[in-house]
Amino acid sequence: METLLSVLFGLALFLAGYYLANKYKEIKVNGIKTEGKIVSYEEDTGMDTDGYSTTYYYPIIEFINKGKIVTQKYSTGTSLKPKKILPTKVELYYFLDKKKGEYDLFLPNNLVSKYAPVVLIVIGLIVVVCSSLVFLFNINISDLLTN
Repeated sequence: METLLSVLFGLALFLAGYYLANKYKEIKVNGIKTEGKIVSYEEDTGMDTDGYSTTYYYPIIEFINKGKIVTQKYSTGTSLKPKKILPTKVELYYFLDKKKGEYDLFLPNNLVSKYAPVVLIVIGLIVVVCSSLVFLFNINISDLLTN
């Protein structure tokens, strides 16, 4: 049962990475490339299951579309407190998502945007392969840990 859960977890990680990679690719292909600026950061503090709080910082991006200034929160935040002097110029791609009524943004030079899909895909594949090997060769992990 644990092996099946591990495989499903690995597949979920892989699919999440694949989804992000495709979403970012779609924005780059269909979007408009422009220069914007990070004008501020929005803090979002939440509690985890152990009662510890974590603060995430989401950049507030400002750019010009058809002569109008657009200000929007970027969907990806970080737990590291930003140390950049604001406003900071950034390269971005955007297009209007008519279903959501807001812009899909992509910052190609953002570390999370750049590496998250690859990291999720690689970790997902590693978990799936290792879990499959454990299942196929009937390896008892608790025996490995105690020896």
